Amino acid sequence: MIWLDPTLKWAAEPTGKRGRNPTFSDAAIQFCLTIKCLSASHCAKPPA
Repeated sequence: MIWLDPTLKWAAEPTGKRGRNPTFSDAAIQFCLTIKCLSASHCAKPPA
């Protein structure tokens, strides 16, 4: 079971620096990478 905080901000705040602003927040990226890692290890082939 995965619990997702409903107050998680998906959109990143503007940095105020030159260049393109980030699209997603660090917390959103970390969440997605964690889900990817968990699903990859779940689908991995068991050792022979």
